Amino acid sequence: MSVLLAPASPVAERAPAHQGDVAPASGLEGSAKVEIDLHSGSVLVSLTGELDLASAAVIGPMLDVLVKQPQQLVIDVSAVTFVDCAGLSPLLRAERAAVSGRGGVRLRGQCLALSRLTGLMDHAGLPRPRLLATTHPLVADASCAGSD
Repeated sequence: MSVLLAPASPVAERAPAHQGDVAPASGLEGSAKVEIDLHSGSVLVSLTGELDLASAAVIGPMLDVLVKQPQQLVIDVSAVTFVDCAGLSPLLRAERAAVSGRGGVRLRGQCLALSRLTGLMDHAGLPRPRLLATTHPLVADASCAGSD
């Protein structure tokens, strides 16, 4: 099942309903793309393009819904090309919500844009958020269930 997520659309009504369904989100303001892939025990959210103020307006509410589920939320950032503070905010908000909830959130893949941002945080003497402390490499079979 494919789902189009637009900035004004309610995310909860448009999330994929079955394990293995993929929901590509195009039509976002800016140049971000989101794919959601449900696995048993985990949800993989693959982000592509720029995470900025425009894309955060769509990605944020989507992650807010997904993080309330009992599954592990894995966010693949390997195809992200730009991140600013507004784009980082939904990721950190999802991490905080998961800590207080039943699931968990972790990043997967390497992202130069996030590395630059965390480097600036380090240079300024700011503590690095736990979510950004490590990323997990992509696994060969693209399954996020049980991978580290």
